[in-house]
Amino acid sequence: ASLSCIAIHPTGRLMASSSRDKTLRLWDLMRGTAAANLSVDETMEALTWSSDGSFMAALSPKEVLLVNVSSNSTASYRDPSASGLMFVSLTAVIFLRGTDLLVGDGKGELRV
Repeated sequence: ASLSCIAIHPTGRLMASSSRDKTLRLWDLMRGTAAANLSVDETMEALTWSSDGSFMAALSPKEVLLVNVSSNSTASYRDPSASGLMFVSLTAVIFLRGTDLLVGDGKGELRV
């Protein structure tokens, strides 16, 4: 499946990728092998790592998925206005500190 985005881990030893087949993959760049796979509900369009590399955020137009890399557990935020035919897409995500995320949308609004 074609890739939608990639993000290199802060150590440079791992890489996360998102594909159009609705999977997130973690790659071991030292070995050149897949280290983990996670199925998701939507194609993710942006990936970013926390500064310490223990969390990854994955963004789709309707949802932000927070992945704890060591436990492979997830938490998600789905935009309540992202239903029906007309919705404003989530377009940007960045870690502020710890697991706090700043999310932007197509109208230029920001949410923490």
